[in-house]
Amino acid sequence: MLNNISPKIKLAVGAVIISFSGVFVKASNVNPESASFFRCAFGAAAYLIFLIITKRFKIKCGKWMVFPAAAGIMFAADLFCWHQSIYFVGPGLSTLLGNFQVFLIALAGFILFSEKIRYQFILSCLAAFAGLFLIIRGNINSAGEFFIPGVILGLATSVFYAGYVILLKKSQHGKAHASLNMFIVSVVTAGVSLGYILSKGSLPQIETAKGLVFMLAYGLICQFAAWLLISSSLKSVKASTAGILLILQPVFSYVWDILLFGKKTGTLEAAGAIICAVAVYAGIRYSSKDRA
Repeated sequence: MLNNISPKIKLAVGAVIISFSGVFVKASNVNPESASFFRCAFGAAAYLIFLIITKRFKIKCGKWMVFPAAAGIMFAADLFCWHQSIYFVGPGLSTLLGNFQVFLIALAGFILFSEKIRYQFILSCLAAFAGLFLIIRGNINSAGEFFIPGVILGLATSVFYAGYVILLKKSQHGKAHASLNMFIVSVVTAGVSLGYILSKGSLPQIETAKGLVFMLAYGLICQFAAWLLISSSLKSVKASTAGILLILQPVFSYVWDILLFGKKTGTLEAAGAIICAVAVYAGIRYSSKDRA
């Protein structure tokens, strides 16, 4: 049934679903490092069950495994840098810096996949970034004494996230199903996250039943359902288009913050959300015809 849905729609829906990531982590009260591990561990379990049920669990070691494995390492680095950046400069500025990925993914698409980039698309990216700035501008002033390290980590987040998406796209050009690639990504990311936690002399922890429920939701909904939709669409969608569609994640994260946690908002923030939505639509429309 999913095969009959437009790849762009699948990617957009996936981006909206992963926008709930902050909701699950915030509601669970699980520390960021443990949340990263449990997200990918539970997600890997879901992919494994899915692969067994659909009879796609056939791993033959080969060069194709390099891409999803490398994507898993990139994703682990992305989560680490993002969480640390949030700690140093707050969620607003870290989100803004992390979404420089839209420019890096577009550039990588031009270099690696020979994708044409129209000037209208670049303008749409700039408009989306401006809209995102308006949404989170209030949080930027909360940056503390670790401002410079936080900015560096935020920019590193965008590099690792862009690398993750590009490597995931490369992995989809092989014969392996998207779910198998994402299983490998999830296992590698969980392994790297666990190694980091153990290096600090600690263990992944979930202290309450409520935390377990939200971590299960985090893994099954965000890591499994959302990224299965996104990864299965990357083969048919330009890298630049994927990058701008993923900006829907922070936009909807802002919406959920208002609706679920009572975040106060103003006219400029609302205008920023509208600008982002229009810019994303324009970016898709003005991108040249997608190629596999």
